[in-house]
Amino acid sequence: DPDQQTYWYKELTGLFALACALLATLCFASGLLKTTYFGVMNQAVTEKTAISSKQWWGFTLINIVLTLLLYPLFTQWGGANEPIAAKLSFMPLEMGNGIILWLVVSGLVGSLLFGLWQRKAQFCWAEFGVLSQSASLTTAQLIGRYLLLSLLLFAGLYFLVSLIYQYFHVELRFLWPLLKPLTTERFNLFIVYWLPILVFSSCSNGLIVSVQMKQKVASSFTATLLIWSFQNRTFCYWWFNHFMVIPFCSRFYANRSGI
Repeated sequence: DPDQQTYWYKELTGLFALACALLATLCFASGLLKTTYFGVMNQAVTEKTAISSKQWWGFTLINIVLTLLLYPLFTQWGGANEPIAAKLSFMPLEMGNGIILWLVVSGLVGSLLFGLWQRKAQFCWAEFGVLSQSASLTTAQLIGRYLLLSLLLFAGLYFLVSLIYQYFHVELRFLWPLLKPLTTERFNLFIVYWLPILVFSSCSNGLIVSVQMKQKVASSFTATLLIWSFQNRTFCYWWFNHFMVIPFCSRFYANRSGI
């Protein structure tokens, strides 16, 4: 009986646990950034923007159109008997390979468009956080400290996930996003699939969202957080709603109605 299902109770409580784990990691990051060693990486957010508000929405529309074109084109390479897993034995995740290919191509297209744009744009790389603005740290040293910070945050989150898995025997997950301890096989796959995701994130989050698409600072921290969060999700994650949420909900209600 569909009305007696408890599936969504499990998924929603898993989502709550996953959100709490990520929130704990953010608090850990905040604490580390208040120390002397990592505190030198802090800098005030510039009030300048590289583009106007009208241009921002124009670039957002371009990103959505590119997603509509690239996502179905390259994710079809994932699935049963897809050619990537057949040719590259170190990438055996058939379903994941389509997503990885889309991310790599999207990162390359984004980098190309960013490169063409920045040749004519007038902005200071250091002011937007791409290069070091500190008198005591070079850009290479700054990148090294950011990498160390990332490793500490990863280790803290991994310890929390392992502790929960060990004592409660549950994974932190909601539908597809999940956190679980690594086995030897998962660790080997993690390294292979992490690198393309890093390239995409460095391009999308590091250059496009934080520099090219940087938004205006609002009147307060809370207002800035809400506005930036909403508009960045509109820019970066619209594909999630179109390709995953809508089809999933359609199948869910179709199954409940017996279609």
